[in-house]
Amino acid sequence: MYIKLDYEKYKDYVSIEKRYDYDCEYIITKIKKNISKNDKIIPRIRLTNKNGNNKSLYNFMNDDEILFGINAGIFNTSTGEAECLLISNNKIYKDQYETYIHNDKKDGGEKRNELYILGISKEGNLKIYNPSITGEEIIKDGCMDAVMGFVPLTLDFKQIDLDNLCSYISMDKHPRQIIGQLENDDYIIMTVLKPGMTLKETRKILKTLNVRDAYNLDGGSSTQSIYHHQSLIPFYREKTGRHIPSVITFEVITGDLII
Repeated sequence: MYIKLDYEKYKDYVSIEKRYDYDCEYIITKIKKNISKNDKIIPRIRLTNKNGNNKSLYNFMNDDEILFGINAGIFNTSTGEAECLLISNNKIYKDQYETYIHNDKKDGGEKRNELYILGISKEGNLKIYNPSITGEEIIKDGCMDAVMGFVPLTLDFKQIDLDNLCSYISMDKHPRQIIGQLENDDYIIMTVLKPGMTLKETRKILKTLNVRDAYNLDGGSSTQSIYHHQSLIPFYREKTGRHIPSVITFEVITGDLII
């Protein structure tokens, strides 16, 4: 079951470090997964949309006592709707093969047959799936949440060959949001600020940090990182950050997770 967050009690399980490489500032956040025999912190994919309107991560987290949160999946910049695949709390909200083309041709077009999927199991472990898997298959595999961002950067400590992974993904410098797990199952988040890094640069840093698995979420001006009620980076859109349909929040649970 979920428990109301005692921020003063659980803040010691989060470490935040600002770094600078490749002419760019970035933040490494580490979150301990197992904190006691019964308590643990796990990521959850949440929908911000209430009454037909998306929220920024900052406004979404102000509604509750959440330890840490980041932006999550890709979405249609015209309608604000999540794209491709989205599962939250064992419910499939989106599972479509076709995707939209951005209004700005420079932004490209998301291709479901090339974009990988991030799943989160009931035990709080990250799983990365090939593009062809369906939402029902992900749930049968034990994941309660899933979202489509872009591509994995490391799998089982091995760096992924990005040149042969996705034909169109931008290799230029952009703000990035990357989520991963370490060998001991603790979580690591790499948030890259403007002017950004290339995927290959972020992959090199992840290797030095000995990250077991890492996945590149949505980024650019959607990049947002909130520690409790404090933003760790500037807001790139709107006064409190871009309004987005999906976020990943790190929440405390005690005992078994009941969906």
